[in-house]
Amino acid sequence: GRARLAVGWCLYEQKDAAGALAQFRAAADTAGAEEQTLAEAHYMAGAAAQELGKDAEALREYEKTASEHPSSEYAVDAARRAGRLYARTGDSKNVLRVLEPLVQRTAGSPAQVGVLDELAWLSLSNGDKDRAEKLFAQIADKHPDSPRRLRPW
Repeated sequence: GRARLAVGWCLYEQKDAAGALAQFRAAADTAGAEEQTLAEAHYMAGAAAQELGKDAEALREYEKTASEHPSSEYAVDAARRAGRLYARTGDSKNVLRVLEPLVQRTAGSPAQVGVLDELAWLSLSNGDKDRAEKLFAQIADKHPDSPRRLRPW
């Protein structure tokens, strides 16, 4: 698992997304691989697939990272990336399904500001100004020192 992951990273850094995707998939399919290796392999498979324009595959990998490896360092960012991909296609139901659980999961951490901000901006872009305003108010209330506490209007 780790060796294929390392090769995948080398290919990814060399801008060979297709080769990297194959290596990340192989690392993710390695039986008995460590949890962290699996989480990283799925996350990076999502990133490589996204670079190749394979959004459906990227979504599967990001969601797998977030749901099967929720305590990994990649879980929050994977869910945020999935949310952005859903938002790009106008699928607001799945945006909320993916991002709303992160508000609780990141409670008390600096990452929560980013999640709330992401949800607020996505709500605003979907025309739901009331929801966006509530989310920006939540940022101001829970994270008063954050520069994201300021409303954009």
